[in-house]
Amino acid sequence: MTQHTRPVAIINDGSFYVGPPLARALAASGYDIVVGDPADGLAAELEALGATVASVSQVRDLTRPENPQKLVQTALDVFGRIDSAVMFSGLIVTGSILKSSREDLDKVYNGCVVAPYEFLKATLPTMVTQRSGQVLLITSASAARPTPG
Repeated sequence: MTQHTRPVAIINDGSFYVGPPLARALAASGYDIVVGDPADGLAAELEALGATVASVSQVRDLTRPENPQKLVQTALDVFGRIDSAVMFSGLIVTGSILKSSREDLDKVYNGCVVAPYEFLKATLPTMVTQRSGQVLLITSASAARPTPG
């Protein structure tokens, strides 16, 4: 590991939704990137923007504690620090609660509570030790607005 002067950001999923655009914006702003499960060609795009990129595969399920830990360990192994971390998850179950199942509830709970919890548990210790860092969590907006059905 060499001393890096550029800030380092973790993005949990580089394959869809806000992951690729956030990765591009951070790379263009001078960040090196650790990205989980990047879309084809994303790492090359980020490198063309000047970022050093470390890709981590098969970490999409953040409810498994080892997956966010792999992202953190990669950042520490490659760059020696974490300045920012972004995760997004969450599920929307549409339809009537009267037709919902316990599995539906478990999916929402895991995506909106367990995944952010495990991500924070993995990322915050390094930031606390560094005495700096920022985390952005994006979960489902379904609690704020009704869904069809």
